[in-house]
Amino acid sequence: TYVLLRWGLAFFVASAAWLLMLPERLFPPGTFDYLGNSHNVMHVMVLIVWQELHWGVRALVEGTAA
Repeated sequence: TYVLLRWGLAFFVASAAWLLMLPERLFPPGTFDYLGNSHNVMHVMVLIVWQELHWGVRALVEGTAA
């Protein structure tokens, strides 16, 4: 279940960053035009979500899930 909590947290951060337009909302326009914008943050977090999901399913299949 620890893996599920990490997966849920990563999914929440990915969704919140994209929906709330963070960090663009907090800085002057043009600061995050190409690197570090919410769309890029969301994609990185989606990769982390996928990795957490993969590890969780793998642990369940192997019988080592906590």
